[in-house]
Order: sequence, then structure tokens, then C-alpha cells
Amino acid sequence: MNRFSFNNYRPAPSVIPSVSTLGTQPADIAAYALGGMLLVGLIFLVIMYYQRKNVQMNPGPWKFSPTEFPIVIRSDQLATVTQGSFSIVNYLYISGAREQRTNAQPIWRWGIFDPIRNRKPAILASYIPAQEQLLLEFSNVATGDENSTSSIFVPNIVQQRWFHMAFAFEGRTVDIFVNGHHVKSLQLPNVLKQSSDGIQIVGNSGILGQMALWKVTEGRMNEQQAQSDYKETSDTGGKPILPVDFSFSLDMIPKLNFCPGMPWCEDMKGDCKTYVKYDYA
Repeated sequence: MNRFSFNNYRPAPSVIPSVSTLGTQPADIAAYALGGMLLVGLIFLVIMYYQRKNVQMNPGPWKFSPTEFPIVIRSDQLATVTQGSFSIVNYLYISGAREQRTNAQPIWRWGIFDPIRNRKPAILASYIPAQEQLLLEFSNVATGDENSTSSIFVPNIVQQRWFHMAFAFEGRTVDIFVNGHHVKSLQLPNVLKQSSDGIQIVGNSGILGQMALWKVTEGRMNEQQAQSDYKETSDTGGKPILPVDFSFSLDMIPKLNFCPGMPWCEDMKGDCKTYVKYDYA
């Protein structure tokens, strides 16, 4: 008979030790320790990522012809975020203008404009249709005879296209990023003044278009962070990615406290009475 036939086959004794015979070797202990350290480190990084900044965000979109001046970021949120260095981010789309005028036409502002009380917004963003550029006006804390208002132009804001706009503030320095790229910087005579009003869309100014994904965050954004934010919040065509369950309607505007910033605002509670202390050098 063939000694290699199947009937005569007997399996060799197992050389794999049973669970009860396994011992804990130094190499095993080191592997377990390394794995545990990596897991703890990963958890720490995730926690730090989500807690690294205080962010206030409102997706929108917001049109330039609202029935009122909707507040996209409330003043109590601004009070929390803008006490130190901070950044303002939004998406801007200019679809056209009722008149191709050469003068600047307001589109959004932080604070109110009240000529009777000689009050100006902390930031006023306007669009010049004939030149297709943005005009940004900043009101800083008065410093003696120094001009309390500074301005800067941002060119090439063409119509029929979305733009990712980021404005970073630290001390007297303002950095401006468009679609993730640094385009200009400005040195104010003094730090930006704080406003007791929220950021508002200015309607009925003659500019047609909309804005979306408003965000105010702690910390001075740099170019790398601006590029990252632009890529994470837009599609391949540069259009902002809005929440999938959002459909624009004036009835669906988030129920934010409306503060028109006029004399009757004194009778309202909440946002209008929120003031910000800014410790500056």
C-alpha cells in the first residue's frame, strides 16, 4: 500500500500554542503601549481641532434686496469673537446693478450709519459697478488728529461669479484674501472700533446679487488657512456649498434679533445693548 495514501494521513501535531499557553512578551507590551499612545494622540488632535477656535456662522444665502436689513451675524456673537484678533469670511456674488455708476454703493456693514449722531459703521463694504471693484471703509478708534477712517480698494470683483472673501484683523493690521489668495493689506491708524450692532446686509442700494456662508472666527487667518477654507466650502466651480436642506425664502430667514440701528433701537433689548471691550496696544 502506498504510505502516502489519504487513508494513512495523520495530521502533524499543532505547533501553534493555545491561548492559555501564550505568554505576554516584551514586544507585545511595547506594541500595546504604542497603539494606546497613538489612539490617545489621535483623540487629542480631534478635540483640539474642534475647539481651536470660536466660530459663529450663518449659511444664507442673503439677497441684496430684502424687505429689511437682515442681520447675518448678531452683535452678541461678535462680542464673543472679536475681542482679540479675528477674521470675517463670506461669499459674494454680484449679478448686476440697476445703474453702472462710478460711485460706491453699500452692500454690507458692521455697525450703523447715522449722520445725525455722527456714527459710522466699523466696516462698510461697497461695490463700484463701473469699475468692478470693492471698496472697504474701516472706522478705527480715534487717535488725536489722525483720520479715524481708512479705506482700501479690492479690484477684479467681476459680475456673475462667486468670490470667497476673507478679512483678517490683528491690532491695526488688516489682511484681505480673495479665493484663498492674499491680495492686499492695510495698516490702520489705530485698531478697528467695535460696534454694538451686528453685521447687516444693506438692501436696495442698486446692487443685485447675494452673499452666503458668513463666518466670524477668532484668530488672524493666514493665506494657507484662507485657501483651505475656500476649498472646503466651495465646489470645483468656486460656488459655495450650501446646506442640502436649504431653499431660499424670506420666510425662512433665521430668526435673528433684528436691530435696524436707528433711534428706536434704544427701546429694544438684547443686541443693541451689547458693547465690546477691546484691549489694544
